[in-house]
Amino acid sequence: IPLISAVGHETDTTLIDYVSDARAPTPTGAAEIAVPVRSELLLMTGEHGERLKRALARRTGQSRDKLAAAR
Repeated sequence: IPLISAVGHETDTTLIDYVSDARAPTPTGAAEIAVPVRSELLLMTGEHGERLKRALARRTGQSRDKLAAAR
C-alpha cells in the first residue's frame, strides 16, 4: 500500500516525509495523487477488455483446431 505524506503545511517537513512513497503539500494534493484520473482508468479498462477478447478468440481457435484434429 503506497504511503502519501500530506501534513498540510508546505514549510513543515515531518519524519513521514522521509519514508513515504510520495509527498503532497496538502491533503487535497494527496487525494489527487492517490486517485487515478478517470480518463486513464477508462483507457486502461478498454485496453484490458481488448486483450481479453483477443486471448479468448485465440483460445477458442485452439480448442476448435484440437477438436477438428480429433475427428
